[in-house]
Amino acid sequence: SPGREIVDSKQQIQTVDPGEEAFPLHPELSREPWKPDVCFFACEKAPLSGGQTIFSDGIEIVRQMPRRVRTKLFNRKLRYNLPAKRSEVEFWMKKHSPTEAELKNPPDDCPFEFIEIGGRIHRSYVTPVLHRPMFIDRPAFGNFLLFSRYLHNNRSFPTFEDGSIVADDLLEPIRKTGERLAIRRAWRIGDIAMVDNTRFMHARTAISDKRSRRILTYFGYLNFARTDRDAVSNARWRDPLWLEDAPKDILT
Repeated sequence: SPGREIVDSKQQIQTVDPGEEAFPLHPELSREPWKPDVCFFACEKAPLSGGQTIFSDGIEIVRQMPRRVRTKLFNRKLRYNLPAKRSEVEFWMKKHSPTEAELKNPPDDCPFEFIEIGGRIHRSYVTPVLHRPMFIDRPAFGNFLLFSRYLHNNRSFPTFEDGSIVADDLLEPIRKTGERLAIRRAWRIGDIAMVDNTRFMHARTAISDKRSRRILTYFGYLNFARTDRDAVSNARWRDPLWLEDAPKDILT
């Protein structure tokens, strides 16, 4: 993720976001098709106050959210649409300067639709609002909606599949349910947390002195993962050799 300090020579371990503000609940990298299966967090330096990490179970959020909200979201999908860099288009299309016809028929292992909007190519992918986690066949809430709406004040990323905005009266009860179910953990030096990123969301409380808190992260994919729920079959990001060679600006 951008803005974090890399702490190992293989560029696989990094610090958490260096800011001080509280963060809403979110899974790691949930704004991208390659959301990791698992997240490890390790405490190298513990804050004297604040900076707790919060965990909330996406399955329980669905079970305990208001029925009217669950009903309205059950068969809906989210669309993540962003302007595409030229390097992204060439990388996923496996071709320099693909034609309009080729953009409409991307390779099978490309997770994106490429759409021209106002003379610029956008990359877009669609995923269920309520997804199925890796280890249990029950609906869960775990996406970028809360982070985008309550931290970035962004109402248009993501949207519903048809481009319509997810209404506040749907999202606010989910936020309250997630916070009511949240488990807070204060860090001690040497603590390690292993999190199923397909089921659980995490957040943090405000940090009073960011110099007193240093949490390391390691994200990745499991070699026993259930892959039939990936955005595409034969997902490139599950190949360790591909991950080592992939341009870093593609994956952030």
